[in-house]
Amino acid sequence: WRTRQFNLFGNFDQGNYPRQVTRVYGRNVTEADGSNTFLHQDVFQRNRFKNNYLKMGLDYFITDKQTIGILANGYKNAFNNEIYSQTQLGRKDQPADSIVNSLTTNDNKFDNIAVNLNYKAVLDTAGGREISFDADYAQFNNHRFMQLNDSLYDTHLQTDRNPNSIRNTGGTQVLIKSLKADLSWPLGKEGKLEAGAKTSFVTTTNVLQFDSLYNGKYLNSPALSDRFNYQEDIYAAYATYRKQLHKTGVQLGLRVESTRSTGHSYSTNTAVKRSYTDFFPNLSIEQKINDSNKISVAVSRRIERPQYGQLNPFMFYLDKYTYFRGNPYLRPQYSNIGELSYTFKEKYIATLRYTRIKDMMEEFITQDDSSKASISTERNYDKTDIYSLSLTVPIQVTKWWSSDNNTDLSYNKFRFEDPITGDPFFRYNLHYYISSTNTITLPHDMKVEVMGYYNSPFVFGIFSGYAQYNLNLGVQKMFLDKKATVKLSYNNILR
Repeated sequence: WRTRQFNLFGNFDQGNYPRQVTRVYGRNVTEADGSNTFLHQDVFQRNRFKNNYLKMGLDYFITDKQTIGILANGYKNAFNNEIYSQTQLGRKDQPADSIVNSLTTNDNKFDNIAVNLNYKAVLDTAGGREISFDADYAQFNNHRFMQLNDSLYDTHLQTDRNPNSIRNTGGTQVLIKSLKADLSWPLGKEGKLEAGAKTSFVTTTNVLQFDSLYNGKYLNSPALSDRFNYQEDIYAAYATYRKQLHKTGVQLGLRVESTRSTGHSYSTNTAVKRSYTDFFPNLSIEQKINDSNKISVAVSRRIERPQYGQLNPFMFYLDKYTYFRGNPYLRPQYSNIGELSYTFKEKYIATLRYTRIKDMMEEFITQDDSSKASISTERNYDKTDIYSLSLTVPIQVTKWWSSDNNTDLSYNKFRFEDPITGDPFFRYNLHYYISSTNTITLPHDMKVEVMGYYNSPFVFGIFSGYAQYNLNLGVQKMFLDKKATVKLSYNNILR
């Protein structure tokens, strides 16, 4: 709804996304007497994710050059799963001595509310000088319940024994407050300066309580329970200068960020404090050769900080022998990127890219031989090199059929160190990804969209993945002189 002074908008989205995952693990455990026990583990996981998302906004046009607005959005989602696991223990290539059967259930509920207040003003009649301000507040809540039941089947006695059950309840709250100001200012006939500053304050509170079954009753397990609080303050400023010199466009920018963070675990009474300032320059040059051809080169440095859940030192169980633990000592990862692009007729694009990632954050698995458990945690890899070639090829097959096609070919090299011995390890992989989105325009304002992709077998860190492929289908119908649209989609047709 829009008038001369007001603009009211919003949308609601609801979805249900089931998924199944199958995994196979093989482990060789060295016992205290020097003998080896082999564990073969089959895992089947059934996931269900439901989402409800609402966004509402209102803009008020104070004058032709000043606008103030408010935007609110939120979601109420649920994620639950059942994880069935069977672990066979024994000598390698021999019948199992015992089998551990387990069922893990997880029930998670998420909700969020976020509010943004914004103001924008055009400072001159030409419209090139602009200033804007944003104030944001967001709150995220997560409530979870997990229960793990398992028992051991003795293949020699053919009996079940040692039934075990643990459960946990917990919650996470994340509060984010931020302020931002941006300025756009023309400099000369073909130049422009953009600058801004932002500050954000994040507080997370995490509580987890474990209970174990003893003699038919659930009793609290203080050794597994914990409370973890995290505070992160970021102060940032940036400036970008753009200049068009005949057929050459140049962009030069710099972003400076200062971060202060503290993570505190109450069970161990330990705190991890960090304070660092980083500089992130970027430079890009675009050269127009003629009306159909242009090339560009760009270099940049970027940062990716750990997600708050990755820093949380809590344990999350997959089964008795497999669990995940957060890492409060996880550091940010830094990427240096260089790329060369060629564009033909503003739609066919080929890009060569090189990326060097320092301290890449990725999952790593260690093994505790005494408990036979595998512990998954995020850690920093030493360095990662990625060489890639990407192609974008849109095709107008007919007047009513268009096809957007993308291909990505990459060579990946990972270097990491053994956490115990410090010995370096290397992994390499040649990987490709192909996708195609086809849009068919039908009479009566209808469209059909068919999207398919193929992702080749891959290596990422210590993991190897099978090939992935899928097909999605969507139908769209417009009403009321194309002012209203209804869409219906069916995803994961091949699964």
